[in-house]
Amino acid sequence: MIDALHIAAGGLQQAEARLEGAASNTASGRGSPVNTSVDLITSIRHAEANANAVRTSDDMVGTLLDLFA
Repeated sequence: MIDALHIAAGGLQQAEARLEGAASNTASGRGSPVNTSVDLITSIRHAEANANAVRTSDDMVGTLLDLFA
């Protein structure tokens, strides 16, 4: 479960970096508006998926602690 948390945290960092790049491209006018919009939406969905993985991992650890407490 700790591995899942570590992987999800890395995924959140990657999504953040991709989101920053897409926002930078949008602000500077580089790239097509369609591509930057797709990048923004994709980055948000990746961040949401990884946040859900972190939440699920946290719930599982909490359940295990409750079982052994």
